[in-house]
Amino acid sequence: MEQIFSKEVLLWISIGSGVALVLTAIAIPIVIVKLPTDYLVNDQKKSWLDKQPAVVRAGLRVVKNLFGVLLVVLGIIMLILPGQGVLSIVLGLSMVDFPGRRALQCKLIRRPSVIESINWIRKKFHRPPLQVPETC
Repeated sequence: MEQIFSKEVLLWISIGSGVALVLTAIAIPIVIVKLPTDYLVNDQKKSWLDKQPAVVRAGLRVVKNLFGVLLVVLGIIMLILPGQGVLSIVLGLSMVDFPGRRALQCKLIRRPSVIESINWIRKKFHRPPLQVPETC
């Protein structure tokens, strides 16, 4: 019987898992702390991105969406491997532009374990808790 995974493949999977763990351990708290307290409650706000020239805005949106997709993919992988999978998925979805994004974010963030983790990180950095709407 042949081995399904060679030693080299297992080594690269381990390295990739370690890199994903370190990157998300750095990126997730930064994004959580930077979120405005009323991020989910206030839909009428303008982003700093909306104030940029059209070419810059388009380029930055592409980069933001690619980074968001990367976080979602890493989050899905981290559901199996070590890391903060659910938080990575929530943050990745908050960065990707798609219809129904706000409702999906709200549904995920309203899970007690997710909002408790988010607010715990915010408290560590002396930020007020994230406001969660009553209904999504």
